[in-house]
Amino acid sequence: MMRAGSASARPLELFEDGDISMTKRILAGIVVGLISVSSHAQLSQLFQSAKEQVTQAATTQLSQGVRSATDDAVQTTSTHAHKAIESVHSPSSASTTSATAQAGDATLGETRR
Repeated sequence: MMRAGSASARPLELFEDGDISMTKRILAGIVVGLISVSSHAQLSQLFQSAKEQVTQAATTQLSQGVRSATDDAVQTTSTHAHKAIESVHSPSSASTTSATAQAGDATLGETRR
């Protein structure tokens, strides 16, 4: 124990053996608490990172799906447009159009006479 008037007393000498044990327990509790808080922060950060990665993957897949559907729609529309243009320009329809025009010209010529 500490003597009255002694200036060179060590801090731990102020406590009895039971008090030192209690101090160690408090210190251990503080260390465990800090480790727990640090672990909790790291776990929260890990969950946040996983959430962001899942969100990014879903957004990417959705964008690719929309892009694919748009490309398919454009391709289908383009194919139909080309077929329609080809049918207008095809030789069979051109000869039909030419024959109709010649018949119309003949009818017009007879009407004028």
